[in-house]
Amino acid sequence: MSSKLINIDGNDRAAEATRLGPIPAPASANGTADRVPESSESAPAVTSSGPGPRASRLVGWVRQGAVQVSAVAVLIGIWWAVAAADIWPDLLVPSPADVFGQLFVITGDHDGIRGYSGYYLQEHLWYSMSRLLKGA
Repeated sequence: MSSKLINIDGNDRAAEATRLGPIPAPASANGTADRVPESSESAPAVTSSGPGPRASRLVGWVRQGAVQVSAVAVLIGIWWAVAAADIWPDLLVPSPADVFGQLFVITGDHDGIRGYSGYYLQEHLWYSMSRLLKGA
């Protein structure tokens, strides 16, 4: 009969110990090991080949920002292509240049006129939101 130690799950303890490697020696009071490891091979040194945690976070933020900017650029490109194809009238699908041009007109002064109908876009938004909040 063999004197093998078997785990509860039926695995051979000797095989598991070989897989896990040698058990480290307990540290003495001064922090050094009481015995020298039996094998002459030392553990490989852990070196950092990549950027540190702050740099990798920065790279992640830059990558995420690039993806977001690219997505917006693609959507504007599709919008521009659809508007240039004249599939629908300009009233339904104006070009991005027309929309951004009108945005600058209604947010600033032009030809001596304040915004749109004498009010800036911010004022139009404020009055609309205040009416909504009042329930009118």
